[in-house]
Amino acid sequence: MIFSSALYLFFFLAVFLVHWTVLPAFFRGDRLRDARHAALIVASYVFFSSYEWRYSFLLFFFTIAAYGSAFVLSPGRAPDRVRNWSLVFVL
Repeated sequence: MIFSSALYLFFFLAVFLVHWTVLPAFFRGDRLRDARHAALIVASYVFFSSYEWRYSFLLFFFTIAAYGSAFVLSPGRAPDRVRNWSLVFVL
């Protein structure tokens, strides 16, 4: 799927409508935010997989790496532990 194609336009409109109209009809508050995040992640996987299905594995790896690094570096952790892990995640 190329950005300048008509297929991308329909895909974008579908994701946009789901994000702003369908999800608010079913969810409220924090659950709405979580549902929107999940829907955008699924849309990202569909978009990248439409070009080459093997890219979905790369996207999955980066999703897990970003989630794991955010979990380890979250507030409330010991500063020296955060410093050590931040060096690992940057490299």
